[in-house]
Amino acid sequence: MSTRLRQLRVERGWTQAQLADRASVAQSTLSQYESGTVNPTLKVAQRIASALGVSLEAIIDAEEQPMGETA
Repeated sequence: MSTRLRQLRVERGWTQAQLADRASVAQSTLSQYESGTVNPTLKVAQRIASALGVSLEAIIDAEEQPMGETA
């Protein structure tokens, strides 16, 4: 999720602070999500996806899906 999250944010020309504000999360927390240090809860991931204007599935990297599932 971290790579895709950063990619979507950068595509929109937003800073981490701007996305964090739109998704109602702390900028430091968003930084941890983007670095892959921490994963957001489903509720927070949904807020981030909504702020980006994409589906939840759009912010999940294919390589992070459980084994046995295809992208």
